Amino acid sequence: MQDGPPPGGFPAVKIQRSLPAGGLSSVALMSGLVLTFTYGMYQIIAANRQRRAFNREELDIRMAVLPFLTAESDVKAAFIKSKMLENEAELMKDVPNWEAGASVYKTRYMSPMEVFGVR
Repeated sequence: MQDGPPPGGFPAVKIQRSLPAGGLSSVALMSGLVLTFTYGMYQIIAANRQRRAFNREELDIRMAVLPFLTAESDVKAAFIKSKMLENEAELMKDVPNWEAGASVYKTRYMSPMEVFGVR
């Protein structure tokens, strides 16, 4: 005995595609994409402008304080140099013909800045 179809035949095979209904049109998708991109670029440009303004303000503050810091550093350096000269004079007081602060090198060489009077 051979198998055969059931009485009334086999049920029909569904070959129809079951895709969802269409969404937004390509024009709507593209315009949404363009609007999103434009808004993002606007935000980036605004943030860059704000960052540049903050950096400019920080630089202005540093430039305003720089003369005071330089003067303080110069006073400190002059104080340290005077103390070094005092210590050298005290240490070398027994050495004849010793000048405190004078160069130990006896040469005619002058650095390029000394030629213009800057030491």
